[in-house]
Amino acid sequence: MGDAKEYHIHEHCRLELEEDEIFRVTPYSLFLAEYIPKCLDLTDKTRVLDFGTGCGIQALTAARCGAGQVYGVDIHPQALDLASRNQRRNSVHQFRTMNNHEPGWEARLEGEQVDYIVSNPASLPAPNALDATFWAGLNGHDMIEELIQTASRVLRPSGILLFVHTSLVNLHHTLLLLDAAGFAIKIVAIKKLGFRDFYLPLLPHWEQLRAQCFAYWTQEEGGCFELLYLISAGKNEL
Repeated sequence: MGDAKEYHIHEHCRLELEEDEIFRVTPYSLFLAEYIPKCLDLTDKTRVLDFGTGCGIQALTAARCGAGQVYGVDIHPQALDLASRNQRRNSVHQFRTMNNHEPGWEARLEGEQVDYIVSNPASLPAPNALDATFWAGLNGHDMIEELIQTASRVLRPSGILLFVHTSLVNLHHTLLLLDAAGFAIKIVAIKKLGFRDFYLPLLPHWEQLRAQCFAYWTQEEGGCFELLYLISAGKNEL
């Protein structure tokens, strides 16, 4: 195993995580991980799916906080390998990885549906995939839309989808998608985050989106700031 960094998620959860240049712990992922034990009732009967698991931080946090079974899904084999290494590093046994772009992956979920889905979806709008590590289409909605579609299928009635959403993506559109899919929506927390250096080449594209009211950020004396929203979406019972 390679070098790892220790993260203190909260008083009952410390993780040693190996990262790489693409799949790493970010302010987005730490914001979500902090709220997993606050927002989800995790027991040894609970099944949690981490959509877009990356290095595995959300799935491993859920496991350490009491979930009986966690699944880390991603479309990138590199991410799945990294998450598996972090599973072994942290001695978390109730963790399985799978590629959600492989046919039939949902059939591999024991019991078919899960109690909770957590996700830090790729959501940065960019003109093309070469412009950002976390690219998610021109408007930033590509992975968010796939997340909502997946949650509609694999989340049990009364289950909860918990995910991070940036103000750089049209929040109103996301809320409409959730409502149309039958979710009851609550914004649990909001966090202000300064722009990171790799955002700078994307600003011209984001300015176009802001002019159309599709993106929002503030400009203050200390620089530019986005808002992070933590969204809890409860699936209505049938």
